[in-house]
Amino acid sequence: MTPTRKVFTFHKTSHPAELGVLKHLQRKTANLFDGLQSKLTLPVVLFLLSLLVYILVRVVGLENFPIYFFTDEAAQTILAQDFLRDGFINYGKELMPTYFENGGKYNLGFSVYAQIIPLILFGRSIFVTRMVTVFFTSLAAVALGLILRDFFKLKHWWVGVLVLSMTPVWFLHSRTAFETAIAVSLFTLFIYFYLLYRFNNRKYLFLSLFFGALAFYSYSPMQAVVLSTGLMLLFLDGPYHLRGKWYFLGGGGLLVVLSLPYIRFLFNHAYESIHQLQMLDSYWVGSGTLNAKALTFISEYIKGFNPLYWYGNHADELSRHVMLGYGHLPRILFPFLLIGLIFGLIKLKDPLYRILLAVLLAAPVGASIVQLGITRILILVIPASIYTAIGLSLFLEWISTKIKWTNKTVAIIAFLVLTMGSIYMLVDALHNGALWFHDYSLDGMQYGARQIFPAVTEYMENNPDRNIILSPSWGNGTDVVARFMMGDPVPIELGSIDGFISDYREIPEKTTFIMTPDEYARFLGSDKFTNIHVSQILYYPDGNPGFIFVNLEYTPDAEERFLEAREARRALLVGRVEVNGIPADIRFSRLDMGVIQQAFDGDFDTPIRTLEANPFVIELDFDKPILIEKITLKIGGATTNVSLYLEESDGTKQQLESFASEASQPQDVVFSLDHPVVTLHLRLEIKSVYDPEPAHVHLWEVTVEGSEN
Repeated sequence: MTPTRKVFTFHKTSHPAELGVLKHLQRKTANLFDGLQSKLTLPVVLFLLSLLVYILVRVVGLENFPIYFFTDEAAQTILAQDFLRDGFINYGKELMPTYFENGGKYNLGFSVYAQIIPLILFGRSIFVTRMVTVFFTSLAAVALGLILRDFFKLKHWWVGVLVLSMTPVWFLHSRTAFETAIAVSLFTLFIYFYLLYRFNNRKYLFLSLFFGALAFYSYSPMQAVVLSTGLMLLFLDGPYHLRGKWYFLGGGGLLVVLSLPYIRFLFNHAYESIHQLQMLDSYWVGSGTLNAKALTFISEYIKGFNPLYWYGNHADELSRHVMLGYGHLPRILFPFLLIGLIFGLIKLKDPLYRILLAVLLAAPVGASIVQLGITRILILVIPASIYTAIGLSLFLEWISTKIKWTNKTVAIIAFLVLTMGSIYMLVDALHNGALWFHDYSLDGMQYGARQIFPAVTEYMENNPDRNIILSPSWGNGTDVVARFMMGDPVPIELGSIDGFISDYREIPEKTTFIMTPDEYARFLGSDKFTNIHVSQILYYPDGNPGFIFVNLEYTPDAEERFLEAREARRALLVGRVEVNGIPADIRFSRLDMGVIQQAFDGDFDTPIRTLEANPFVIELDFDKPILIEKITLKIGGATTNVSLYLEESDGTKQQLESFASEASQPQDVVFSLDHPVVTLHLRLEIKSVYDPEPAHVHLWEVTVEGSEN
């Protein structure tokens, strides 16, 4: 019997609803694929692949390079953590503050808020903290590509993403949690939406102003850049703004609203801007003339465009902001930057190229207020990348006509070459970056946060009976990094063995000190310790000892020997000086820098410093009576209390006190007497308030105004 085969068919009359749905889905699917095929052109595909390369080059090994984890990175997350803990209030008791205090300055704003959601979702980690920057800089890469496509109409617009990706200074800083890269990314979005407003639709003005405000609130030097750019755009596109008067007025109203947080900040912290300039040692708060300050500004501003700065070896830059062997900008792409600049200058009649030039000219303004530094002028990377992409795209168009290759072939080759540039830099950084610089200390790479705290945790687990004192001298703000890495409360003490070498302090039983190599060398030079045992060494990447775990105790007679040393330290030396032409015997604390006569020579560039004494004592016995009306001391920037003791000719004694707050540069302490005093004897005590003895106290000059009696 032959088996029969059943054939299943759809009949119009049996299932019309099902047949209609299938046809509809088939038609929609075909339309979807046709739409995707029409949209996924080669430039779009290369753009998406370039963006993938950009992200991967930042995510791979994110915790390993840069090799440091800096306090300014940890502070972002710790401030966000404390902000949440305290009910959306900062350390200054401000609700939803404009800025957060970091290192004595209110200089962190939006970047702290940006860490809140990642902190809630994923907790504290170096990877998560740095990924926030990767996210925002990826948005900048997208905006850069769209600017080149939608406004500059480049055939190879996608190259902008890869140009930015392989820019060394951007590669480095976009892998950190520093606020500067986030601020630059927000500024890029500000420019993108401004171009949309200027050339597509006026409604984008509000988004442009919003992102401009976020950039303004992200980083102090960006304030001047945003304001300068805004003023230039207001002038350059004035007629366009006025033709859309309702948008113009609405934008002005939004600006007022966006300015309110800053107005509140100025009201609560009226002198903070001056304080920051003082801490940064800006020439604007120095003693020079206005003309001299203006000339300094112009000089710093011009340096911002110096090709040697951007493509040189960065001898004056901090090593932790440098990629050794690379320029700040990619050297291989310098010719294309020149092509783009020349083309942009030729096209200056086009308002688009005038806007680009305005962005370029505004870039160094923030850095020039203080001193040129790569973090302050990082914004210049964006216009430089745009000009470079313009030049590169023009070159690719030209070369395709010269060698008779198709645009597709040229584009793919360019993509592969630029991608290899990014990948090479990543591999080089991960493989060799730890050995680029061999100064891993405070003045160098500040290496060790990711290594020492896990090592300490493991040591404590293996030795639960021991107390740990970890040196903080290898980095800035080590207490903040410790909180980030170990949580609250920090289960160890931060302290240097130097304090135990120079003065007697109680050492808890079973204490392990973790020292830096410099501290360990000084420790070995002391004869006041016994039962010394090195239990562990954590090595630097170059194989040298980095953190040395030492168990120790004082010798039985250590306290008595420290007491003898303290008395010897406070003993005054004797000498002779002249004050206003009058000879005087002088008694003074021991010095380790300069000679005592330099304090009275009228030269404000010859500082002296105590060897160990705090306070710095100076006693003067004049050969003849001297009339004193005012005494001025030029002292260091530490918080200082100065005491003046005077004995008048009739036996009356005066004691005057003056307090000087912390400053970033030497400062004057002035004693203006109520009436002229005739004296043969005076005494000065200059005490660094927050430095325990022994300590170094600095003095530049003592000026006595008066005359011989």
